[in-house]
Amino acid sequence: MPGRARRKTTATRKPAARKPASKKPSAAQDLPEASAGQRIWVLDVPYRAPAPGAKYYKGIKAYAYVGTDLPTELATYANKPYSYARWAEDELNGGVGLGTAGMGAVAVAKQPRQEQLEAAAAIVAAHAAGHRGFLLADDPGVGKTGSAVLAAREILDAQIRDGKGSGTALITVDRPAQITIPAWRDALAAFGDGGHRWLIMSPDQLKKLLGGNGRPKHHFDVIINDEAQQFRHLTAQRTQYQRRINKLSAEPAKAPFVITVTATPGHHPGVMRSVWQCLT
Repeated sequence: MPGRARRKTTATRKPAARKPASKKPSAAQDLPEASAGQRIWVLDVPYRAPAPGAKYYKGIKAYAYVGTDLPTELATYANKPYSYARWAEDELNGGVGLGTAGMGAVAVAKQPRQEQLEAAAAIVAAHAAGHRGFLLADDPGVGKTGSAVLAAREILDAQIRDGKGSGTALITVDRPAQITIPAWRDALAAFGDGGHRWLIMSPDQLKKLLGGNGRPKHHFDVIINDEAQQFRHLTAQRTQYQRRINKLSAEPAKAPFVITVTATPGHHPGVMRSVWQCLT
């Protein structure tokens, strides 16, 4: 008589212990840190250029070097006044004016013309009246850049006197940035920056001013949007960035005063709609 078939038993295996997941540092945590006696240099390193000793930090979206002195081979990448690299460098080193070459730029002083003074006065009056912005649409060649600088400087002074501002201003420029950023830097140096903190950026760099949640990381008291017709396409990425940084959805008291600069505000029927939305 055949014996009974034994039941097959399966051994119970203990689940393997899971290894604790290693947390990768977020972009906000990836920042350069200086030890005692050191400082941080945020560098303007061109794409794929060799930068021995420097490291790219996601937290500032730029290369930086930490040490007691900037090496000779990195000196060519030292940042310039009013650049994003200078802005980030000042903050990382714990104060304004701690940049590589001081705070401001140097240029031959310019004497504003009468039409520039009148335009600046109109912008300042709009701010004093409680408006959120001003559309500066003078003809080409009459000096809108100087008018905007003079007005922004006076508005920043007024805000500080009233205890409503910290003296920060953003200027967005048109392409190519290799030409427009130096031109605005020279204008600030020639007309005077008033000792305020200025940042000049192209639309391609605006993402650096937004956090991971898409919100602005910095507040600016005054914003100058030069060649504002470049923001006429409401669905364009640059326009979306600009609208967030301009804080168009914020209450007027918590939003920057925006100076919209363009010589062609109505070259297309749809432009006036987007310009109006930038101001309201």
